[in-house]
Amino acid sequence: MTLKELADKLESLDVDVFASLLGLEYTHDDQPDQAKKMIIEALRFSDQHGLKAPRPPLDDAD
Repeated sequence: MTLKELADKLESLDVDVFASLLGLEYTHDDQPDQAKKMIIEALRFSDQHGLKAPRPPLDDAD
């Protein structure tokens, strides 16, 4: 799964479901929605700029 695909999946989630997945207490303000938008934007930015998580180092068995 690419970062863009992950962002698309997160975007399709309802804010209540998103807050529940992260263990956030859902409040009636827009904080969970803002967090969701920020995470999605960060994933898309990372995908556009080629940022990826570092691969774990190889050990002797590899």
